[in-house]
Amino acid sequence: MAVITGIEQTKKNKNQMFEVFLEGESVGVYHLQAIVKNGLKVGDVVDAETLGRALFESSTLLAMEKALNFISSTMKTKKDIQTYLISKGYSKAVVDNVVAKLSEYNYVNDEIYARYYANINKSKSGNKKIRYNLIKKGISDECINEIMMDVDEDLDAIRGLAQKYCKNKVKDLKLKAKLFSHLASKGFDYDNI
Repeated sequence: MAVITGIEQTKKNKNQMFEVFLEGESVGVYHLQAIVKNGLKVGDVVDAETLGRALFESSTLLAMEKALNFISSTMKTKKDIQTYLISKGYSKAVVDNVVAKLSEYNYVNDEIYARYYANINKSKSGNKKIRYNLIKKGISDECINEIMMDVDEDLDAIRGLAQKYCKNKVKDLKLKAKLFSHLASKGFDYDNI
């Protein structure tokens, strides 16, 4: 237990961040909302648990702001947000809390992301590559399986990619083998190629 001897505004994020002093020594920088929520005032006696809770809430608020800025330009998966916030130095508990809130508010939804990704990329990538990329993005196998049932490889897209690849090239067996390899690398099914 110690007495709060000062709460001073910091230069960074002037309106939101405050440095808290116990017995004249700084114990950390806290978000204004966490200070108000936990009732921290100069002259109050506080314990370590209250300060820890306020610090966790401050970190969560800052991480939420970073995550909202991160997702504002394009759709992201839960894994994308987790990786981003962990790279910014936030603890796993804070990151999990932020991802749960974003999911609750429906700002992040892996199923919607996967459907969008599959529909956008089906004209330039095969089902195998789409599936692989969704797995890398952290989408669950059952979600991928459900979505991939609705996505058929577009034979016209394969033809278009093949024509583009073969344009201005000598048509021989070597080109045919290279074309097959090229289309297979795009994730298209061998039978469709």
